[in-house]
Amino acid sequence: MSRSRRRGVGSVHGVLPVDKPAGVSSFRIVDRCRRLLGAGKAGHTGTLDPFATGLLLVCLGEATKLATGMLASDKVYRATLRLGPVTDTLDRTGEVLEHRPVPELGLEEVRRGVAGLQGERLQRPPAYSAAKHRGRPLYRWARAGVQVDKPPKRVTVLRAELDFYRPGEIGFTVHCSAGTYVRVLGAELAEALGSGGHLTSLRRLRSGAWDLAEAIRGDDLESLAEAGRLTERLWPLNRAVDFLPGIEIEPRTAAELRQGRVPDELQAACRGSATGEEATWRTYTAAGDLVAVLRSEGRDVRIVRVFHPTVSGDDVGDDRRRQPIWNQGGYRGPDSG
Repeated sequence: MSRSRRRGVGSVHGVLPVDKPAGVSSFRIVDRCRRLLGAGKAGHTGTLDPFATGLLLVCLGEATKLATGMLASDKVYRATLRLGPVTDTLDRTGEVLEHRPVPELGLEEVRRGVAGLQGERLQRPPAYSAAKHRGRPLYRWARAGVQVDKPPKRVTVLRAELDFYRPGEIGFTVHCSAGTYVRVLGAELAEALGSGGHLTSLRRLRSGAWDLAEAIRGDDLESLAEAGRLTERLWPLNRAVDFLPGIEIEPRTAAELRQGRVPDELQAACRGSATGEEATWRTYTAAGDLVAVLRSEGRDVRIVRVFHPTVSGDDVGDDRRRQPIWNQGGYRGPDSG
């Protein structure tokens, strides 16, 4: 029996970056990871459509408390748009509603069209999406023939670049805020170029500070679990948020934080190291156990999340995480190396 299967249910905590294959839902991948690792709770930081592939961050145990914060992280996607056929799902899995003519387009015209996606916009979620209405995903309403008019949300495309263009097909990469539907961006691009279209491929390359190169192939989950190596690929909580500047704390301070109090000396340390009006830190013990995430707004330092002890004897963190906050490089954003 593998080491991961010998663990008690609920004893596994951390983040598992998975390269989701096409044709399987995000929920199925999360549930597979939960079962293979024997975790009590599991979630993810942003749904990938079944046809899409790429980085899916699976949060297990106490790491589910990190999911909301990670969900707000920027994402980077690579997409392929086919011009002409318009589908009801805006991707290759849907039914073709119409065929629009495809004009002759020059490379620079297409490049300008892709660059035109950059900036803020109000975007409505597509009918076939996991966005909720009255507690049900929109795709269930759509399958029942019910049209739901969800209010648009403000999203931002920080960068949009052309990867390739050949007649009838465009490849592009976007760096966008959380909650952006690249399928909708593809439809907007096709219309801006005088046609219609749908995505034939979509791959998530980055999510916040996480890169696809760190992910496990979804098809390898079972074999790694059987070999007892899947837990080795699990990122402990402190490592999972090491893009945040950190403060090592004493056991007494950890106990106070877990009781909902921020000691005066810790408040002073946070204020003294803040680089602006708002800042976020992780606090951890010498053993590498993440204790709490703190946030300051002006002079006020408050607890965002508290985590219960999860560290095993061999999970002691690295030297970088042991350094005091003033020796660390600070926040590592989604485009940093």
